[in-house]
Amino acid sequence: GAWQQKLIDWLAQQTGRPPLVRLHPKRPSTRFDPHGYVPADGLLQEALDAADAFVVDYPTTSLGIVAATAKPVLFFDLGLRRLYPAALDAVRSRCAYVTVDVLEPEAGLDAMEAELDRPFEDTYSPVFTVSNSPDDEVTTVADALVSAVDRLR
Repeated sequence: GAWQQKLIDWLAQQTGRPPLVRLHPKRPSTRFDPHGYVPADGLLQEALDAADAFVVDYPTTSLGIVAATAKPVLFFDLGLRRLYPAALDAVRSRCAYVTVDVLEPEAGLDAMEAELDRPFEDTYSPVFTVSNSPDDEVTTVADALVSAVDRLR
């Protein structure tokens, strides 16, 4: 849509080259796909390796994957999905984070330029994506839920 096109144009302007883009593979139509980018339609690992930084505008599994890398992550919050407060704090710590009005994105894009100058700390991956536990997945998830509930008290 129009937001994605403005984002791609902004990224190309910032970097001096068209960005590598991996659009959602299950989108209902390609009719509104943006232009001016290099498609990253191959294996996910190849796209992860090729990227210098990652841009996310909707928190899905892809956020957890890119947050677990050592590369910069730019998160444009479109307000389409509410994040649990602890998750939002972790996203803000790990990622360059701004809110964006998709109908008037210029202020959000300008804010991102300033946001890139601050230091980042990955408090997201240890809690939400990376486990050092030798336990099975069910035990690890159960322990994470108990820990999250304990933090609410």
